Amino acid sequence: MQIKRDPSFLRALKKLDKVKRQAVHKAIEIFIGNPLDPRLKNHPLKGKLKGHRAISADDNLRIIFKEVDNYLVVIFIDAGSHDRVYRRKK
Repeated sequence: MQIKRDPSFLRALKKLDKVKRQAVHKAIEIFIGNPLDPRLKNHPLKGKLKGHRAISADDNLRIIFKEVDNYLVVIFIDAGSHDRVYRRKK
């Protein structure tokens, strides 16, 4: 699995406090080991984010990503609160 981090993901990560950043990093570690680990609640998105997927880093913290060729390449796009990332326009 090749992991890429979009500049928007890196900007979003910088805006999170230390605890939330650690939760994101932990979720990504789990994801690399098994993208379908049930703790992550990996799911496809609909509407304006159709074609993207999301995982949960905690109860209210989501990571938006795009996967290519059955997880051969994963591009992390955004991270933040549930309400903020799902309001994202793209």
